[in-house]
Order: sequence, then C-alpha cells, then structure tokens
Amino acid sequence: MDLGKKESKIYLNNIIARGDYITARSICYDYLKDFPAPAGLSKSGANQTTQAYIKNFIYFLDNLDNIKGLYNNGKILLDTISIEIYQTKNKKLPFINYSNSPVSNCPGASACLVFCYSLNSIRFPAAFTRWAICSILEAEAPEILTEALLYVCNKRNNKKLIKEQGYIDFRLYNDGDFKDLNKLYFWMDFLKQHPYIKAYAYSKSWPLFIQAVKERGQNYFPNNFTLNLSSGSKYHNLKDIMKIYNFTRGEFIAVKIDRKTTGDKLTKHEKQYIRTKARSMGHKKIFICPGLCGSCSRVGHACGNNDIFKDYTIITPEH
Repeated sequence: MDLGKKESKIYLNNIIARGDYITARSICYDYLKDFPAPAGLSKSGANQTTQAYIKNFIYFLDNLDNIKGLYNNGKILLDTISIEIYQTKNKKLPFINYSNSPVSNCPGASACLVFCYSLNSIRFPAAFTRWAICSILEAEAPEILTEALLYVCNKRNNKKLIKEQGYIDFRLYNDGDFKDLNKLYFWMDFLKQHPYIKAYAYSKSWPLFIQAVKERGQNYFPNNFTLNLSSGSKYHNLKDIMKIYNFTRGEFIAVKIDRKTTGDKLTKHEKQYIRTKARSMGHKKIFICPGLCGSCSRVGHACGNNDIFKDYTIITPEH
C-alpha cells in the first residue's frame, strides 16, 4: 500500500479511527519496506518525505504506552521531528485551530467529499501525520489536548490578546469533525470551563448534536461555542431541526462555479452568480466569504458571530 497516495492515507485513517493500532503499525512498516526513502534526507521536519513522517508516526505508535511522555509544551516529540497539536500560523486562518483526520472522523460526510479541501491537504506528510496523531490523542489521551490548548493560550501574544479583548478565537476542527458523542461532550465541557476561548466549528455530525440536546438540553452548549451547518451532509433532512438551536449560527455552503478559486479572488460577475444561485436555493440572508478569516467584516469574523450573522447563509466557492 502506497501511503503517498490519498486513497491509502484515507484507508489508514479509517484503521486508526477504529482503534486498530496494531494493523496501522503493520501497514506503515510494509510501506517503508515496499517504498524505501530516497537518499540524502534532511533531518528537519519541513523537508522530510512521506517515508520520514511515517517512520516518526511508527515511533509514536510504538510509544502509546508512554504517550504522556511524548508531550511537551504544546508539541508531541517524536524521533526526528516534533508535531504541534494546534496550528496558529496559517495566513488564511489567523486563529488557533485544531484538526483530526478528515473522512474517518466525519460521520456526516457525503456530497462534501467531492470538494473537500482537506482531501487536497492530505497530500502533505506533515498535515497527514498531525491529523493521525490528534485522532489518536482524542481517543487515548484527551487531557493532552486540553493541556496543549491552554499552553498555546498562555503564550505571550495570546495572553495579551485575551487581556485586551476578553477572549481568543479558536476554530475547532479546521479539518475533520466530531466523531462521536463522547468527543462532542469532551469539547463542550472544556469550553464551559474556559469561557474566554471563543470557539466556532463547521460540522455535518448533526445527529450527535440532536442527541446531546435530548440528553442534556439546549442550554448545555456554552455561550462561547458557535456552530455552522456545513454543506454536503448526508443528514440534510435534519437541517431544519439544527437551525432552531441557539448555538447554531446558520449555514455555511459551498457553491460550484466555473473554476476552482477562493473568495478573495472572485470576480464581480462570479459574486453575482453566487448570490443568484443562493437565492434560487431558498437562501435570503446571504454573505459571501471573502476567503481570509478574521478580516471578513468590521465586527469580526462572520462564522464565529452568532449575534450579527445569526441565520445568514455564508457562501464560499468550491475550492
């Protein structure tokens, strides 16, 4: 199995999501045997190939019994590289953000698989390895996730930001989604305990939210959590139920146009086409995502604003 290929990585992620780490390790070992690394590898993480990252992932799997010993200051320390659990340096997304493996952690995924941007990013060995490790941390050592997020929030610049504005933005699942009810409860309980972390998410795992409301009530969800209903869910028949919840901001949908592009590169004609298309789909309050999070409006980013942008349909071109 060639783990340089997207389909093979998705297959491995599915094995990991089942908790079958023995099979996952075997697949990784077989890959290194069948696809030896090229000579002259750099030892710096940024320049290493898929083989080098898989070697480090095997190191992680081999140390699962001492998983807490691998953690230090927001990172998982491996053999020749370290993996930052939370990302903060994305030009498009200036907020703290967290991901797990897409598809294998997305129980609601359906039509979105055609245009999922995460499946473009899966070709990068660093992203794939981080997602796989975070998926395992969610299952085996979630306390590391909370400790790491608090560590990032306490960094000098973030601490200053929290002091100045009273909160810090956090995108929960930049890639991936809520896999099961336990993961949903884990994150909501954490956010309740840390109201200064203003989290927002895009999700298609709608049955989990409906079940949580049945079990714990709508007010169980903390005020510092905002949900966007992401398009492409196989549970589209549940959308009207989801829309009435007070933690739901509204829909976030992808519209297909004649080319693959992002919101910051749309022409005037393309924007008009998107508005017309959205209205034909029944959407009335429309906001076109400009592509760069954090600067899309004068009142902050729209997707995390459950007051001003409540019930707006935010639209992005498929990219």
